[in-house]
Amino acid sequence: MRVNFRSPSGNFLLTDSADLRIRILPYADGKIDETKVKSHCYGGLIYDQQWHPSMDIFASTSNGHPIQIFNANFENRATAKCINHLDELDSAYSIAFSNDGTKLYGGFRSSVYVFDLEKPSKALYKIKTFDKNGSVGQRAILSCMAMNPLYSGSYAIGSYNGNIGFYSDQTSKLDILFETTSRNVTHLCYSPDGNKLFYGCSKNNTIQSLDVRFGCKPLAIYNRPVNTNQRIYFEVDKSGKYLFSGTTKNEILVFDLLKETTEDEIMEPTVRISDKSRVCAGLSLHPTEAIIATSHGERIFPFPKIDESDSEEDENSAVIDYGVKLWKFC
Repeated sequence: MRVNFRSPSGNFLLTDSADLRIRILPYADGKIDETKVKSHCYGGLIYDQQWHPSMDIFASTSNGHPIQIFNANFENRATAKCINHLDELDSAYSIAFSNDGTKLYGGFRSSVYVFDLEKPSKALYKIKTFDKNGSVGQRAILSCMAMNPLYSGSYAIGSYNGNIGFYSDQTSKLDILFETTSRNVTHLCYSPDGNKLFYGCSKNNTIQSLDVRFGCKPLAIYNRPVNTNQRIYFEVDKSGKYLFSGTTKNEILVFDLLKETTEDEIMEPTVRISDKSRVCAGLSLHPTEAIIATSHGERIFPFPKIDESDSEEDENSAVIDYGVKLWKFC
């Protein structure tokens, strides 16, 4: 389950879950108004959702469906369709808005489509991230995207092939390819000044940072336990001083980014926040307030029954535990 607190007004939380629904949770005065929660069923696995940078509208993508843009009342504002070379509808695995909100980027399999929000029904152009005749590129599912907050039109894309590609609107092609030490890059996040890129991978116990000014020079490694294939989110606060991350070990971690580090040193968190849920998968910071939203979602299976009178149905039943929590930090 993912949570997204990045609505420009700060008045809405966006969540998606395994029941194939996206929910909008109104937020005010440090609380979520549960009586006004709205939801929309997609009918397919939800891959990604992102708020627009200046309006309370969001884009979402799901399996078997085009990219859809809704407002906070779930009124459809636009649809961005991608028709592949087989003349079939293709679904984006990751999406991102440009910093000025005029373009929408979709990450597919070995390709990026760029849409103009004034006419989003058809892509402006396509970027092939891997050429069969070449040996360099991103050939797998493009799993996550991050826009550089300082350099407009520059963005990074992670893939399930274990690499990160850097692109720009100026070249409309792959500029730099960085190979990670793990497979399945699941999340990317830039620092507010645009100089650092943080990335995390599935079943990997670290978040690593790169200096994008010097050819993706490795900077620091942060110890963050992740022992499942779930996508565990993290964010840097707007001051650029702290890195917040979920874990699969009942904790929310806070790292001091101003602490001096060496390339091979593994940094430990300065603050550990205990969370009753076993897996803290989603994490998002409020755009103006010192509030963290976290989400969890997992299937909890009961212990095997010993009594022969217990039914097989009870033995195989599982409880789905999911929800959203708010935390205040100073």
